Amino acid sequence: MGRRPIGSAAMTGAERVRRYRLKHAAGKLAPEPPVTKPSDPVTERPAPGGSAQSAELALALLARIIALEAELKLTRNELQHIRQWYIKTDLPDKGGMSFATYSAIVKALQPDSTPSDKDRADAIRAFNAWIEDHKTGRRESR
Repeated sequence: MGRRPIGSAAMTGAERVRRYRLKHAAGKLAPEPPVTKPSDPVTERPAPGGSAQSAELALALLARIIALEAELKLTRNELQHIRQWYIKTDLPDKGGMSFATYSAIVKALQPDSTPSDKDRADAIRAFNAWIEDHKTGRRESR
């Protein structure tokens, strides 16, 4: 139950929203019906009854599925190669940090768990090594 009106002109929040929506929706046009595209044999549903056309459609869909699965496999392989390169790569010349160093530091700083002494020591060692590499790279580039 809402609050009692303060005066004869007082409105509740729901009344204000309804009045605002009516006022601002008056100038808007009704949404246009969706535009239908010409039928595509790949996305068209097969006709009932098992006609020759539905068999061709099924073969076309199967060929498309096979092609997409092959493309997905190639993309996954490429992504795996990129991921392996990123894990192995250390970019001290640009100030970057290797994935292994970053992972060790994040694991030690994770607030939801308490890292072991070994994890903490590994993170400190990795960070100090990265700092030393980073400093020498900067000094040589000047």
